[in-house]
Amino acid sequence: MLEELGSGATATVCRCVRKKDNKQFAVKSINIGKLRLQPNFQKVSEKLHREVSILSSLRHNRIVSLYDYIEGQDYLHLVMELVEGGELFDHIVQIGSFTEPVARYVFIQIAEGLKYIHSQHIVYRDLKPENILVDQKNSRQGLLEIKLSDFGHSKLIHDGYSTALTRVGTPQYWAPEVSDPFQAAKGYDKQVDLWSLGVVLYVMLVGAYPFDGLGEPIDVQIRRASVQFPAGRRPTENAQNLIRALIQFDPMGRLDLDRCLAHPWVSTSAGSLSKVLDQFRHAPPEEQEEPFQLPGDPSKEQIDGLRRDLQHWIYKWRCGATIQRRKRDSIEATFVVANMQLGVTEDERRKARRELQDLINFNFPGHGSVNGGTVAAKSTLPSLPEERKKKSHRLLTHTLKVSPTDGAGVELEPEAGGMKVMKVFPKPGQPGLEVLDLIISIDGTSLRGTPEKVEDIFGQHFRDGVQLTIKRFQR
Repeated sequence: MLEELGSGATATVCRCVRKKDNKQFAVKSINIGKLRLQPNFQKVSEKLHREVSILSSLRHNRIVSLYDYIEGQDYLHLVMELVEGGELFDHIVQIGSFTEPVARYVFIQIAEGLKYIHSQHIVYRDLKPENILVDQKNSRQGLLEIKLSDFGHSKLIHDGYSTALTRVGTPQYWAPEVSDPFQAAKGYDKQVDLWSLGVVLYVMLVGAYPFDGLGEPIDVQIRRASVQFPAGRRPTENAQNLIRALIQFDPMGRLDLDRCLAHPWVSTSAGSLSKVLDQFRHAPPEEQEEPFQLPGDPSKEQIDGLRRDLQHWIYKWRCGATIQRRKRDSIEATFVVANMQLGVTEDERRKARRELQDLINFNFPGHGSVNGGTVAAKSTLPSLPEERKKKSHRLLTHTLKVSPTDGAGVELEPEAGGMKVMKVFPKPGQPGLEVLDLIISIDGTSLRGTPEKVEDIFGQHFRDGVQLTIKRFQR
C-alpha cells in the first residue's frame, strides 16, 4: 500500500503497487465487520458480491477492470485498475457544461461501454456522471477518456432465472418504468440505460437536470417525459433531437445504441463513427491553457473577490479557471489559469479573454494588465470602456427564493436594462440581493427592451429557485 486515495463510512481506497513489476493498482477495502451491524446487511452483502461477480466477467477498455479480490473475515479487498482523474460529474461542475465536441467524444465512449455491457446481458441501472471516471493519464487537452465504474446496482438478466425488478439507481436518471414502483415490480430491461444515457447527455450539454423535482414531484416530471432546454444553454437541433430520441416514455421507442452512434449529431460532417474517433484522437492538440499573471502579491480579500467573479465567467463561457501559485523564470507569482474547451470558437475565446482581463482589471485597479505570464506596460486586450471605469460593477448570480406566504420579499422597478432592486424585506430572505442591484437576466434570458417588456419577461420566468444574474455597481 502506498497512500490513501479516498474513504467513506465503510470503505477505503488506496493506491498499491505490485512488487514484481511496480505496476500500480487501486485497492478498495470494504469493512464487512462494520456492515454486519446494519439491519440490511444481507442486501448490502448481495450487492457487493454482485458487483464482484459482474466486474470479474467484464473486460473492455471503457470499463474499470477488476483484477483480483480477497475476502477475509472482516474485509473484502477489490484490486482494481487505477483510474486517476476524478468523476465526470466534477469536470462538468467545474466549467458549468461541455461544448458539443467535448460532450460528443465522451458520449461515444459511454455508448461503446454500454453496447458491450448489454452484449453480456447486463443492465447497468445506475448510469450517471458520478459513476463515470475520467482517465486523466490517457486524456488529451479537451478530450476526456472515460471508464464506467460502480456496478453494485447492475443486474444480470436473460440468465433464465432473473429480471430487474427493483427501484435502484439515482432518481434524476430513472426511466419511467423504474420511477413508478408498480411498473418496476413488473420488471424492466436494458432500455432503462438508454433513458439514463439521454439524461447524461443533457447534463453534459446544459449543466442541469432535465427532471429536478422543482415545482412538482420528480416522478410526475419523468412520466411526462417533456424535455425543455433553457434559453442560455440550448444545444444544436441535432443534439436536442438525439436527447429527445433517448428520453422517450415508451421503452421500445428509445433510440438503440447502434442508431445513436449513427445519429447525425454523433457522425456530424466527418462521416462514420470510426472516422470521428480517429479525427479526435489524432488531431494536433490545441493550446488551451492560458495563464494570466496577477500583479504584485494579492491580498486574501482580492483573491476572494476575484474568485467570486470567476464563477460567473466560468458559467458564462463554459471554460475552466483556477487561481494558482506558479514559478516562472525562477520567480513565484499568482496566476489565473484559464482552460478553453475544445469547440469554443476563436471569436468566443477572444471575448472570454477580454472579459477575464476586465475582471482582473476590476479587482486590481491601477495596475498594468498582465497576460501570458509577463507584466505588460499596456494590455494587448481591450481595457474597460471609460463609462465602466467611472462606474465599475461586478456580475453575480443569485437563486431566488419565493414562498407562498411572503412571495420573493423584494420591491423591484423595471427599466430598460433590467429589474432594479428598490427594497429587500426580511422574509423570506434574499441574502444575495442588495438595494440598487440590477437584475439583468432571469433563467438565462436577458432582460432587455422597454421597461414594460422587461417586466413581462421577468414575470414569465418568475418562480421559486430561478437563477438570476445581477449587476452590482461599485458604491
